[in-house]
Amino acid sequence: MVLSVEHPHVKGDGSAALRAAQELLEQRGNQPRHYRNALVFLAADKLLLQDLEDAVCKFLAWDSILADKEALNLPLQQVKQAEAQRKAAEDSVQARLPEVYQWLLVPVQEKPSGPVTWQAIRLQGNELLVARAWRKLISDELLVTALGSTILR
Repeated sequence: MVLSVEHPHVKGDGSAALRAAQELLEQRGNQPRHYRNALVFLAADKLLLQDLEDAVCKFLAWDSILADKEALNLPLQQVKQAEAQRKAAEDSVQARLPEVYQWLLVPVQEKPSGPVTWQAIRLQGNELLVARAWRKLISDELLVTALGSTILR
């Protein structure tokens, strides 16, 4: 589950992302959530979020200029320049998204009746976010795809 940018994560306890993830883990609408061990959360890094917001603002500004090109009476050269700038801003947003959403928040419960603790894992690599999260969960044995006899014991 991807948390919104309104809930960024900072290293340590008490981040907005951890509070939002805890709330989502406990409740599913008005009802308590079943199968809580099937959820992990992807959160934005608070320190890198401003760069993403700046890139999105630039993209929206250039997109607005192109949407109003007739009203602004832009010559063809300026339209092409605006299109190039919008494309560059879009590429910047696409490049920054995987950088910003780098925290994987995993609820861990040692015993079924024990308290839930959180592991915040920083994702690294050039793969898609889902692939990086999947690979990290499997390598850290937080996601088990097949149960062997030793695990069942």
